[in-house]
Amino acid sequence: DGLWFSLSVNDIVAVGVESFYATNDHYFGGGTLNTLEALLAQPWSNVVYYSPEEVKVVAEGFYMANGINISPDKRHIYVADLFDHNVHVLERLESNGLAPVKVKYKKWQICFAPGK
Repeated sequence: DGLWFSLSVNDIVAVGVESFYATNDHYFGGGTLNTLEALLAQPWSNVVYYSPEEVKVVAEGFYMANGINISPDKRHIYVADLFDHNVHVLERLESNGLAPVKVKYKKWQICFAPGK
């Protein structure tokens, strides 16, 4: 009993005192398969959710999930996909899963103004 999968954590964003989302930038943790994965540019990286109660993959299909951040209202998670040249916007669900949000315009630079 327990969950096991390879981790190649690149970045994390805290969403609680003991919970966070993390990007795994590769499916394989290291070695030759890790290098081959990058050369073949396969969409095998993902985002995981961790809390003391559960650890689960909540979004996948990224070419290289790199940076991750949360909106000031804590409703959306932003994932930078380095090889896809994209920033994905994901809505946080009650289950702590993530759902893609369609964005009308191409994402470019992201910043949050204090108090906005």
